[in-house]
Amino acid sequence: MLRRLTGFVLGSLLLVGCALWDGNRVPAPSSVTPAPTAPLYPEASMPASATSEQATAPAAQPADPSRPGMPHLDSNQPVEIRVIDMQSPTAGWAIGGPMGADDHVLSTTDGGARWSDVTPPEASVAMPYGTRRATGAFLGTDRAWVVYDHVHPEAGVFPVVVWRTEDGGRTWMPGKALDLDGLEPDFIPRLLGFVDESTGWLLVELGAGMSHEYVALYLSEDGGTTWERVLDPYGDSPIQVCWKTGLNFADAQTGWLTRDCRGVVDGAFVDITRDGGRTWTSVELLPPADQPQALTYPNACGTHSPRLLSPAVGWVGVSCEVYEPGDVEPGPSQVYRTEDGGVSWTALEAPYGELGHLEDRLTWTFGRQIHVTLDEGKTWSLIKAVSWDGAFDFVDLEHGWAVARDGERIAFVQTSDGGKTWKLLEPKTAPEG
Repeated sequence: MLRRLTGFVLGSLLLVGCALWDGNRVPAPSSVTPAPTAPLYPEASMPASATSEQATAPAAQPADPSRPGMPHLDSNQPVEIRVIDMQSPTAGWAIGGPMGADDHVLSTTDGGARWSDVTPPEASVAMPYGTRRATGAFLGTDRAWVVYDHVHPEAGVFPVVVWRTEDGGRTWMPGKALDLDGLEPDFIPRLLGFVDESTGWLLVELGAGMSHEYVALYLSEDGGTTWERVLDPYGDSPIQVCWKTGLNFADAQTGWLTRDCRGVVDGAFVDITRDGGRTWTSVELLPPADQPQALTYPNACGTHSPRLLSPAVGWVGVSCEVYEPGDVEPGPSQVYRTEDGGVSWTALEAPYGELGHLEDRLTWTFGRQIHVTLDEGKTWSLIKAVSWDGAFDFVDLEHGWAVARDGERIAFVQTSDGGKTWKLLEPKTAPEG
């Protein structure tokens, strides 16, 4: 029997990064740094929480005709941005809503101050506790895919579909209902992404225990109309072990998955598929020649931020934590790159944090310190040290946004000077008209 995740810090990770990452420019970071002690945003106060009555439902029909579609938010309503994916300095997507409310899909054309509610007509379900969370993948300002979780059997049985839009969210089309046969009632979409307009993947968490995070994997080759369940949480696939941190495909066949065992297993691994996710080979990365013990105890290491430029060329990040009695400190950190499909790798030291890229070039590391590289990781420059944990999203070297967190507090901040300074945004839904 698969069991609900209890040993890992699921809630904060799902809200910050895992729900969104879709293989685009900058993946959202995992929570690997110690809890902050400084104020989240000393230059300005946190945005106030708000609740409001919701307005009329969208015109499109929900996938389950027996349930009304999720209503859209009122205009001029404060919203909490939980996931951000900008496409230009002015236009982009987000997932969020009023504090404590179900996730809505939002779009902006003014850099993130005002947001239009473009939520698909997902069935409105009264949850006995908690709220519904969405995971999205975004290509440009017109194309998006969104799927909602289904984690409360008390709410009844209803189809789980991946919604898709080709007109910026004005209209949505549901894909064929996902095959849930034999799966646990906990169904939490974790990683959704598209290589192009046709090929996409969806990794779903089904429960965890005994150092396992059990997942199923779906693949679409028709733009999200149909989804094939290519991997179940049964059998001896190596990817069922440990927490999943990232997934990226080069095409419909070749993909990489990264995991973090958090000290349970020594070493750092990249899992590679060459048959569309049906089978996986676990590749162990060798430590740098001048640091032969870098990936073993007391260093607890994991891989993250996979990026495939082609079936042969790509990179991953390796970050380690050093566990000392009563304390956890950042340890060795590298970028591993291959040009032969993972047969051989070269390693370069990198600042501690998640990797970000711009136009297929390794460009940033994101953590409590933000660094930039202009030579593919050979040298790094510190941009800014911040006092909060962030899920960062940059569209060029100057314009970036972050969902900033300090414990339970959350803020939405923006930079136009490459991260040297950040200003607080107080996002609201767009006014009528």
